[in-house]
Amino acid sequence: MKTIMECEFGSRAYGLANSGSDSDLMAVAIEPPEYVTGLLEAKSKQANTAEEGEKSGADDTDKIIHPLRKFAGLAAKGNPT
Repeated sequence: MKTIMECEFGSRAYGLANSGSDSDLMAVAIEPPEYVTGLLEAKSKQANTAEEGEKSGADDTDKIIHPLRKFAGLAAKGNPT
């Protein structure tokens, strides 16, 4: 998938972060043709830089990448994430 937009959201974007807040990123990506045609289903992907089993800290980043069609559906429903 090719990323077309990436932005910060969560406590830092809302002005509610404290010294222990992690960074939250959301990206939107265009799916390859086989996904757009419906032959395959593109799903959102999540990644985290925190150690496995550990809670995210100030130096960590949580990232979610939504396929464009999923993002459009969420936006149409007014979903803020």
